[in-house]
Amino acid sequence: MKATNLHVEDTVCPIGIDTQQPVFSWNITDTEDNWKPKAYRIVVTAESGGICQDTVWDSGMVKSDRMAYIPYGGRALRSDTRYDWQAEVWPADGGPKTVSEPSWFETTLLNDTDWKGLFIGETADGETHCFRNAFRLEKPPFKAKLFVCGLGHCVFTLNGQRVTDSVLDPGWTDYRKTIPCTAYDVTGLLHQGQNAAGAMLADGMYNVAGGRHVYYKRSYGHMKLRAKLHITYADGSADRLVTDENWRMGPSPYTFCCIYGGADYDARRMPAGFDTLDFREDASWPSSRRRGCAVRASQVPWNAASQGHADLYSGRRHKNRTAPLHCRFRQKPFRFCPPAAWLHVRIRGPERLHQAVGTSVSRRIGHSAADAQRI
Repeated sequence: MKATNLHVEDTVCPIGIDTQQPVFSWNITDTEDNWKPKAYRIVVTAESGGICQDTVWDSGMVKSDRMAYIPYGGRALRSDTRYDWQAEVWPADGGPKTVSEPSWFETTLLNDTDWKGLFIGETADGETHCFRNAFRLEKPPFKAKLFVCGLGHCVFTLNGQRVTDSVLDPGWTDYRKTIPCTAYDVTGLLHQGQNAAGAMLADGMYNVAGGRHVYYKRSYGHMKLRAKLHITYADGSADRLVTDENWRMGPSPYTFCCIYGGADYDARRMPAGFDTLDFREDASWPSSRRRGCAVRASQVPWNAASQGHADLYSGRRHKNRTAPLHCRFRQKPFRFCPPAAWLHVRIRGPERLHQAVGTSVSRRIGHSAADAQRI
């Protein structure tokens, strides 16, 4: 008998728990038929001073056959904290108990006051920019965690690398009620010395202002971003980077972007390497405040009334509840009919490529009624 597949909030080792009462689940693997549990015990500990383990909940031996969705019942959880936990299970036949392997979970920013910095973003429909900020770490990072609230979608990078392979992140919601936030462990993307952060935004379902193929216009405001990067060092000290007026914004390659109508992408406008240290800003990269971005101060409550203020967020902050979307594999061209696809196109131009600059290339994705297997 062995306790396996430990989950917190239906996730193995999650790093974005945003509730004070997460639920615990596990499975039992056993060679015997008709095996049943009769009792369990859950022990949850937290780091104390980075060394000792502080027990925040010990359920004691609970006589029950439950192995799923058991609510936490210990001391109040702290923001941005790692908790280790184990489960002990006793079999109904009176045999010895089994103790699971250690597992863990991490909380996100549980309180509004834990978020620092400002919202930065756009002030007009159809306006898109790239955002960047360079910063310095005086010591090697021991751990770094990034918290992002991107309305509607956000691609965040550190030193030229994406912080996740998810796409269309975060998911959609009724923004009048909830605002999805996402946490990432980015320790491996940072180093001592100079670093650079970058972000690109898209409206998603947050702002559908109109355009081709739109059949349902609605808007909760213009796209915006709020982020906090929390860095801790081996000696216990910490630094943070937040979105504020020190971030700069530059030209974006997107000339049109709509969740229904797709995107128009002009590669000539792409500021190559804008999220790396080697990039050099010029006059086309003003600060977010000087460009008149939709900047919202941190003291404005998350549930601020939105009547008459399209740019004010009105929903309650909440972790992203939808499962991330990933590009799972790449497929060479052939006739196929997938449920969904992420299409990449590579174009080879003439030897004297400069003669082709400005040439329009169009693609149309549809289906043939005569051949259901062809796209």
